[in-house]
Amino acid sequence: MELRLWPRQQAALMSAATENLYGGAAGGGKSHLLRVASIVYSVWVPGLITYIFRRTFKELVSNHIYTPGGYPEMLKDWIKAKKVRWDKSNYLFEFDNGSIIQLAHSQWETDIMTHQGAQIGFLGIDEATHFTEEMVRFIRSRVRLGGLEVPAQYKHMFPRILYCSNPGGVGHDYFKTNFVDHGEDIWTAPATDGGMQRRYIPAKLADNYTLTKSDPGYADRLRGLGDSALVDAMLSGDWNIMMKGMFSDVWAPELQVIRPFVIPKAWKIDRAHDWGSSAPGGNLYFAESDGSPFEDADGVERVVPRGSLFVVGELYFANEKREGLRLFPDEQARRMKAFEKECWPNRVIKAGPADASIWTTDTSSDSIADQFENEGIYFTKSDKSPGSRVHGWQLIRQMMRATAVQDPDLKHLYFFSNCPHLIRTIPMQQRDDKKIEDIDTHLEDHLVDILRYRVLKLAQKVVLKQVIGL
Repeated sequence: MELRLWPRQQAALMSAATENLYGGAAGGGKSHLLRVASIVYSVWVPGLITYIFRRTFKELVSNHIYTPGGYPEMLKDWIKAKKVRWDKSNYLFEFDNGSIIQLAHSQWETDIMTHQGAQIGFLGIDEATHFTEEMVRFIRSRVRLGGLEVPAQYKHMFPRILYCSNPGGVGHDYFKTNFVDHGEDIWTAPATDGGMQRRYIPAKLADNYTLTKSDPGYADRLRGLGDSALVDAMLSGDWNIMMKGMFSDVWAPELQVIRPFVIPKAWKIDRAHDWGSSAPGGNLYFAESDGSPFEDADGVERVVPRGSLFVVGELYFANEKREGLRLFPDEQARRMKAFEKECWPNRVIKAGPADASIWTTDTSSDSIADQFENEGIYFTKSDKSPGSRVHGWQLIRQMMRATAVQDPDLKHLYFFSNCPHLIRTIPMQQRDDKKIEDIDTHLEDHLVDILRYRVLKLAQKVVLKQVIGL
C-alpha cells in the first residue's frame, strides 16, 4: 500500500504539536489525510486506539467507506492478507498488531455521551467545525493512553488529535480563536482548555496537485456557488469569512470598528441588556448621534447621520469557556454601576431595552428587573412583537451596509474597539437553515441579541430598504 501526502499534509502528520488543525480551502485533501494518519499511526504504535469522527453516519460512510480511496480500498491488500480485519457491523478496522481504527459519529449533542468510556490514543475529527465547542471539549477529554506503551521515537506525539475542516459551521469561532488566530506557531493551550500543544496548518487547494491536474474545472465549480463569501472561504480557506453568515456581506470591520473617542455631551448614552446567569449575559452601551460634528480618536472632525449608533462599551458576564458567571441580579447590577462609573464618571446612563423576560415573576419574589431597580439600574422592555427578530436583523444589516458605503442618508452603526466579544461574535452568526432570515440560535448570540434590541428602538425612524451584498 502506497500512502502519498503533500507537503502540508506531511507537516500535519509529523507535527510536534499534539493537537493540530489542518483546514481551510475545499479540496485540500483533509479526509484523505485523516485516513493516512490513522493507518500510519496504527502501524507505528501497536495497540493504538483511533477514533475517526464525522457529525452524521451518512457523511461518515460516504466520506470514508463508500468513496474512491476510502478505507476498504486503501487497506484491501492488508485485509486480503489478513493483516487487517474489517468489522463491517461495527465499522472498525483491527490490525494484527492490536491497533484499532473505529469510525464514529455524533449527529446530536447528546450522542457524544455514548463515547464516554472511550480511551482514544489518536482522535481525528473530520469537518470539525460541524461539531459544537461542547462536543469537541467532551470528546477531547476521552483522549488518553491508559497503559499503552508508545515506542520511544513516537512518545512525544501521543496522545494526539487532528482536526480537519473548512471554515464555517457551529464550531467555526472555536477553531478560529484557538488555532487559526495563533498562526502556524506551536503554542500550549491553557489547562482549562485541554493543555495540549496546538498548531494550525493551512490546507490549500493548490496543494492538491492530483485534483487540480485530474479535474482542472473544480475551482470554477466552487466559484459557481455564487455567494462571494462562500467562494472565498472555499477557494482560499479564509477563516475571516463566514459561510451563510447573517452579516458576512455587510460586515466591514475596517470601517465599522473604530477607536474610542470622547462622546459629545449632547449625545445620550444608554444601556441595553440580555439576562444570563448559567448562560452568558451582559450589557452593551450605546451613544446615539444627534447629527452634530464630533472629533474622532485622531482628532479629525466628522459628522454622521442623525440617529447613528455607536456601541461604546461592553460588559460580558461570561468566562473563557463562554459559560455564564452565575451572578445574581444584584451582583450584576453592582457590576454595571461600577463599570459605568469607571467609563463615564460624569454622565447619566439612560435606560435602554432589555429582554422582556426579566420582568417575569412568580409573585413570590421580585423580578430580575425589580432587583436591578433596587440597585438603581433601569431598563425598558425590548420589542418582542411578531416578526421583530427578523426585522431587527434586517435593520442591523441595513445600518452596517450604510456604514460600509458611507451612505449619507441612512443611519450608521459603529463599534468601539473596546467591545471585543461583540466584534468577535458578529461575524460568526449564521442563518438558520429552516428560517433563513433569522440566525441560528445555537451559536453565541447573547451580545448580538442586545444589539438587536437597541436597533429596534430606531424602528419607527428607520426606513427599511432591501440590503444587497457589498
